[in-house]
Amino acid sequence: MCHGAGLGNGTLADLVEEVEYVDVNGEVRTVSDPVELKAAAGALGLLGVITALTIRLPRMTYAAMRPVRVPLELAVPPPKEYIDGARAGDPRYKYVKDLIEQHSQETLDKARQDFIRRSETDYYVEWFWFPLQRDVWVNTWQNDGFEAQSRPFPNEFESFLEWLEEWIAEEVNNWAIYQILPGEFQAKILGFLTMLQVPNITPGKPTCTFSCVCKR
Repeated sequence: MCHGAGLGNGTLADLVEEVEYVDVNGEVRTVSDPVELKAAAGALGLLGVITALTIRLPRMTYAAMRPVRVPLELAVPPPKEYIDGARAGDPRYKYVKDLIEQHSQETLDKARQDFIRRSETDYYVEWFWFPLQRDVWVNTWQNDGFEAQSRPFPNEFESFLEWLEEWIAEEVNNWAIYQILPGEFQAKILGFLTMLQVPNITPGKPTCTFSCVCKR
């Protein structure tokens, strides 16, 4: 019952071929019909006690990733009607006007096409925006990398850093002095520190290739 991360990227439930479960009468049953499997995936425990799953694993592929920090209005471009309204002086789109005035129409058009391309063709898509931050973290990728260039992600050191960052964030969040700060200021601090440590693969740097199990 979770969402996927792209038009061509399903969820774990899409890999299930058969569910074995014990129903309310204590009888062992199985579900393998594709339509019934979809219902079983959303049963939220009402199906019974699941005792076994048969999962069809796809072959290993390699993710070619270029996560990048992009200004908000270029990462997720405003709809055309918002831009037209902003240029016409509609007060509802004042902030949109302030943002788009920093870019040429060519830049905005290119950003819109890039957003559409990522949404329609990239295997995995996600955009992270933290309130009150100027940039969006764009992490979309294809599973067309090469094994020779790949590495496990995260490795042991990166896993340790993730744990350390989570621990520090929790400690700061519970710090009495931090708690008395205005909520807006707290959001700015956490958003800034988070965006500071996320990967940012700028032009000229090599694409990161990671091993993963992905559906073709």
